[in-house]
Amino acid sequence: YGGVGGLKTVNVRSLGSEHTGVFMDGIQIGNAQNAQADLGRFSTEDLAAIRLYGGQQDKPLQSAREYASGAAVQLCSAIPDFSDGKKFHGRVRLKGGSFGTISPYLRWEQKLGRNVSMAASVEYLRASGRYRFRCRKEYVTEDGSITGYDTTMTRSNSDIQALRAEAGLFGKVREGEWSVKAYYYGSGRGLPGAVVRWPERLSMTSDRQEDRNIFIQGSVSRQAGSRYSFRLAAKYANDRLHYHNDPATDISAMPVNDSYLQHEAYLSLAQAVQLFPWWRLSIATDVLFNALDSDKRNFVRPRRATFWGAAYTAFCFKRINIQAGATYCLAADFFLNPLSSGDAGNSGQTGGVGKDTRDMVSPSISFRYVPSDRIGLAICGFMKRSYRLPTFNDLYYVNTGNVMLDPEDAMQYDLRIDYGVSPAAGWSLSAKAEGYFNNVRDKIIAVPTSNQFRWTMYNIGHAHVIGAEGIFGWTYRANAWQVKSGRTDIREGFSAGMTAGYTFQRAMDMSRPGSSTYRGQIPYIPVHSGTVSAFVSWRGWRADYSFIYTGVRYSSSANLKSTRMQPWSTHDISLSGTLRKGLVVRLSVNNILNRQYEVVPNYPMPRCNFMVSAEYGF
Repeated sequence: YGGVGGLKTVNVRSLGSEHTGVFMDGIQIGNAQNAQADLGRFSTEDLAAIRLYGGQQDKPLQSAREYASGAAVQLCSAIPDFSDGKKFHGRVRLKGGSFGTISPYLRWEQKLGRNVSMAASVEYLRASGRYRFRCRKEYVTEDGSITGYDTTMTRSNSDIQALRAEAGLFGKVREGEWSVKAYYYGSGRGLPGAVVRWPERLSMTSDRQEDRNIFIQGSVSRQAGSRYSFRLAAKYANDRLHYHNDPATDISAMPVNDSYLQHEAYLSLAQAVQLFPWWRLSIATDVLFNALDSDKRNFVRPRRATFWGAAYTAFCFKRINIQAGATYCLAADFFLNPLSSGDAGNSGQTGGVGKDTRDMVSPSISFRYVPSDRIGLAICGFMKRSYRLPTFNDLYYVNTGNVMLDPEDAMQYDLRIDYGVSPAAGWSLSAKAEGYFNNVRDKIIAVPTSNQFRWTMYNIGHAHVIGAEGIFGWTYRANAWQVKSGRTDIREGFSAGMTAGYTFQRAMDMSRPGSSTYRGQIPYIPVHSGTVSAFVSWRGWRADYSFIYTGVRYSSSANLKSTRMQPWSTHDISLSGTLRKGLVVRLSVNNILNRQYEVVPNYPMPRCNFMVSAEYGF
């Protein structure tokens, strides 16, 4: 929403971010309050890989929550590697740039034994979030004349301060491995509002949010014999959110000073049995408990106990792999009726504890077919059903919740063709063409009533998403050879590559036939979008280029001229290099053409900005 410290989520193929599970080392990052996992809480500095899976992953040991997700983002922690013979590694980095950004970072890795190691890191971020943008509006008066304004403004109340610290232990056991991670994140930030014009002044917001997130999680996986393997995982999380504003600063604001505290306890057991070399059976069971408390008056203090059970089978032959199964979910909510407090005695009415249960079954099937080992061609596809449970905010938020809400029901169909070839030494080419269809029913909708503070939640949505995408890429890598002291070594030589992608996505609102929104494009989803990325690397220096294009969108399913949003694009570049052993510098310049654009109406995004960093490893 145009703020430097704003929430960062992911939405896969118009399903909504609530259908996309975000997992840290195979354990989901939960938020029962609003189902939003803020990706900005995690640093790529401590990750070995980020993987996005649409549909179903093909691995034997998955949690039942992974099977149940419509799509999955997997964040994989970097495990210390001491193959160089050292007993410790260290890395320090300092980054700064636009928006008054300063961010120091420190990571330490230590070998504790033959099969045990640890890694700890701490990172601080501070940014003023202030950037200039152009604000221009035109109005037609009653007499037909045109009036308005055209001015330059500075984005305010977009600052952030955050501290992140985490530590992990990693070990190996006989035919297996284990890990334990402890994590802390604390932040305070401003939530900038929409840029609108009042008769006397431009609106200012004073909304502030403080977060404190703590979790500890661990897992152990082991191959017991030649046929049986298992993975046991557990987690406890404690999250606090404080949201408030200052009506003295923003006279349009309704006074708010609310605190929320979440508790989460999770246990998962995944098992796999290799019945035959070509036949595998996987079973997973997960148990999750969530609790939400608040200092709000008459808050219902909801608790939720959820059970997932998944059973899948996989057939692996020379040319084709098939995986099929289903996940069962049972959720039971317990909550206090608002009159169960002291108000009940005064009114003569009776409160008590409410209970609501929901259960659902999510089947899926996926396949991968390789016609020949020579041509590098593969045909893949899946069909999967997934559900999104209503969040605590959807169900129980004061003046908003609706305990009668049904879960969102999403059905996905996908077919993909992959092709890869190496036409010459050092060269590789790849291409992908994919088509998909998503059918989403009982979508949870929020609409305002008499004012923006009171909303009504209900099921109305029915969406069809028809999409197609294509990706083409190539890379070239050459090694530079050198002779030292009679020994031949390989040094990093020249390499280059490029990837281009295009997506067509017709996401239609099918909720109310005959209405102005029927078959309209879903808000903020472009019909056409694309990306291009390229890199060149030589002897420790690397240059990167990225182009992102987002086509016409609408801010409402009523695709009117007044709700039409202009397309936007950005060009970003970066240059990095090794000055001496262990010292790496990097310069990144984003939006180099200084374009002004909006992802959401009246929330201007930053123009050209830069970031510089220096990192030293030892």
